[in-house]
Amino acid sequence: MKIYIMSPNYELLDSLRKETSNLVNNDKNWNKVIARAEMIVKKIFGNNSEYIEKIKSFDFSGYISINDGSHSAFLNTHRDKLIGLIDVMLEDIQLSEESEPQNNKLVVESNTESTMSPIKIFISHSSKDKEIISHLIELLTGVFSDLSDEHIRCSSIHGYGFKTGEDFLDEIKKDSDFCEIVLSVLTDNSIGSKMYLIESGIAWYFNKLFPVILDEYMEYNKVPTIFSTKIARKLFEGEAVHQFLNDLSSKLNLKMKESVIVNKRVNKYLEAI
Repeated sequence: MKIYIMSPNYELLDSLRKETSNLVNNDKNWNKVIARAEMIVKKIFGNNSEYIEKIKSFDFSGYISINDGSHSAFLNTHRDKLIGLIDVMLEDIQLSEESEPQNNKLVVESNTESTMSPIKIFISHSSKDKEIISHLIELLTGVFSDLSDEHIRCSSIHGYGFKTGEDFLDEIKKDSDFCEIVLSVLTDNSIGSKMYLIESGIAWYFNKLFPVILDEYMEYNKVPTIFSTKIARKLFEGEAVHQFLNDLSSKLNLKMKESVIVNKRVNKYLEAI
């Protein structure tokens, strides 16, 4: 069985559709959604696309603060029209992708019903931090009963990286697309790495960025702005490590082992780093 993986453009429009569907009367985000829609359309279809004028025709100024029946009906009607327009654009993208040559598509082949990548965590890091990353992976696989080696991708660690002969740039993009989170490890080494910044930028764009700090002496003034709105746990402090594990458990729906085992694993990790 072959399944065609939807492109980032399709996912971007689909996220806009969901955001539009959630709009309600008196919601201050109406015009914000329109502005985002115009930006997305320009990015996908170009500045001269006919869709841009149609997007601009949706102007909710003067209506979002009124809460009577007629204005509520107006907003609901135009929200539904905007969703309809987004559906047309989604179909446009899908038809374009289906007409592309076969060798330009990303195809997943499988003999089973499940075609999704098993990777839950893609670790974005600097290869200079290989040793400390290996301790982090040992911690993760040691405290979660349902997290195994196949769920983690880390290019620098043997057994968690890529196979011989694979194009590592293609594999990095594929894994960062399919994984559930990108565990972005902040150190002085990583913030000086161009590849790390590219990986983290992609993760931020698709809302998969999950930053942690592994360098006690890192120069914080050099940290890229994409991390400014994210909480990054300091994984060299015991309490922060436990909070990080709880965050990860909630985010990925992972089951932690008994507290005695978790505490021993955390202590071992802290001693190692």
